[in-house]
Amino acid sequence: MQLIYRGVQHDRQTAALKVRETGVSGKYRGQVWNQQALAETPAAAPLHHLKYRGAAYTIGEIETAKTRQPIEAVVPSGTVLSNLLPQVSRLHKANLQHNIEHRLEVAKAQGNSNLIAMLEREFQEVMS
Repeated sequence: MQLIYRGVQHDRQTAALKVRETGVSGKYRGQVWNQQALAETPAAAPLHHLKYRGAAYTIGEIETAKTRQPIEAVVPSGTVLSNLLPQVSRLHKANLQHNIEHRLEVAKAQGNSNLIAMLEREFQEVMS
């Protein structure tokens, strides 16, 4: 097919692909259509290592899914978690206590009596 674009002539050659009927057909707006698929899978594109603005990337390579480890190998068992729970609880309580003490010091430096009373109540709740 002869094409002309902005005065430049092109000789377009349509690609001849071998197709096969899939057996799926139907009617759309009064026209009968049959679905076709490629008879042969085209060869994989060659691997190209490219770089764009300093970032390297690859075209043409199909990544395979990585095998996953079983959950038991990643997550510690229940006995390990139950041994850690009291230690984590104590650490959390100490962090809360330290945070409230710091906020209480700041409130005393500002002279805010309402905030001091609220923080002292909160401190008593955390300690009990």
